[in-house]
Amino acid sequence: MSVERALPLTRCELTVDAYRRILGAFLGFYGPLEAGLVRLATCSAELNLIGREKISWLRQDLCALGASESDLAAIPTCPDLPRVDAVDRAFGCMYVLEGATLGGQIIARNLEQHLAMGAQSCAFFRAYGAATGTMWRTFVAHLNRQEPPFDGAVAAAVETFECLERWLVARGAPTWQK
Repeated sequence: MSVERALPLTRCELTVDAYRRILGAFLGFYGPLEAGLVRLATCSAELNLIGREKISWLRQDLCALGASESDLAAIPTCPDLPRVDAVDRAFGCMYVLEGATLGGQIIARNLEQHLAMGAQSCAFFRAYGAATGTMWRTFVAHLNRQEPPFDGAVAAAVETFECLERWLVARGAPTWQK
């Protein structure tokens, strides 16, 4: 199973309730993962996360869908995260997270069309909006300036996909399709 197949985000049968559960699962994954990336970034000038944090967008979307602060605080966090204890591994993880913003543009259009979601309910998938392409190219250019070997980055990218998939399944995917 892949993350894309596990989530009904581009299907017309997606419900608001399923969308809410998916956002909650993403918050439970991105929250602790971004915290780890931020800790590493404070120790390394190579790793710049400014403007790339996604937690506030997830929180905004969930609140727009009726979640309270206590609801957000009760969302379980993923205990099985990719290891981001070195800059090369952080870049591999970020490659996955930043790459997801490209597909998020398509998902946001689907949400707006099929669920009549406004921008306030799909900020996470809109992410950088019109600047998404520029943000991606900037990230890739920075990534390309890193010195080999790239084994840690590749391993962390694979691990990020695997951890996210396990987390989504643990939270109920792919039954969200129904």
